[in-house]
Amino acid sequence: MNEKCPYCLDHENRLKNLEKSMEEVQNYIKKSSVTVAVISFLGVVLTAMTSFFGVILTAFFKSKGII
Repeated sequence: MNEKCPYCLDHENRLKNLEKSMEEVQNYIKKSSVTVAVISFLGVVLTAMTSFFGVILTAFFKSKGII
């Protein structure tokens, strides 16, 4: 403890609390990024499937003379 600063103990407590808070924030960010990645992946898969079925349906309808 520094004798020039009467608040050093308070500073140490604040730093420890800040470190704990930052760990919680980092854990939350990791959880959020995984959720966003999964949702994005599902969106890409759904878009690809829709495009694929659209091409198949278009070819089918053209072969039947509907389009």
